[in-house]
Amino acid sequence: DILWLDGGWVRPFSSIDSSVSWQRTIPYDQDIDMPKIAAMARNKQPGMLIVDRTVAGEYENYLTPEAMIPSETNPVPWESCMPMSTSWSYVPNARNKPANTLIHMLCNAVSRGGNFLLNVAPGPDGDWDDSAYYRLKEIGRWMKVNSEAIYGTTFIKPYKEGKFVFTKKNDAVYAIYLADETETQMPERIVINSFQRTATTKIYLLGYNKPLAFKRPDANGMEVIIPAKLRTDLPGKHAWVFRITDH
Repeated sequence: DILWLDGGWVRPFSSIDSSVSWQRTIPYDQDIDMPKIAAMARNKQPGMLIVDRTVAGEYENYLTPEAMIPSETNPVPWESCMPMSTSWSYVPNARNKPANTLIHMLCNAVSRGGNFLLNVAPGPDGDWDDSAYYRLKEIGRWMKVNSEAIYGTTFIKPYKEGKFVFTKKNDAVYAIYLADETETQMPERIVINSFQRTATTKIYLLGYNKPLAFKRPDANGMEVIIPAKLRTDLPGKHAWVFRITDH
């Protein structure tokens, strides 16, 4: 599906951008004939995406910001690349990021219109640390309830409001509440100010099958009322997703 070339310093002289500090130090021409490589690869796998990283042009099919998530979308497809621990490669006894942090990174990336690539480094025996499996299972449990707010969605401005980030699919807006690590109970009332809604608006919490009541404090906002039982018996941890529709 993807031919990923990670060595951005392997490039012809004509593509070196002298305004980028690390590119100024490239000592020699390294033209590897990307048109020929791409043609050979796509002859075997038509439609293959190519990522000739940092070498702008037709063979960098999407951008790959590393260890960071942009504050807004890009005009071209992009993907945030993030290590689960502090390193891309194996480090003994490395501490993996909490599932709460990883799920929030996923939601932030998707809310800006990007993809999220999570790097998990294997040890010398080719296996992952037990905590890596545990983190992936936690992410999987969250996705089982909330995947419709992630897969097939796009961004919608203003991207973020308070603890909320937003995604959109068809006529539904997903307001994703990024809960703190210690936040195990939802507030009695949650206010969303970013969207104007009508008398036919319905709001659901993913994982809960009844519509939620809400008030409209003004034309551009809504105050969602969370039932007492639901506040303490939530469908999962880390982030709670509200689906807002007009039917």
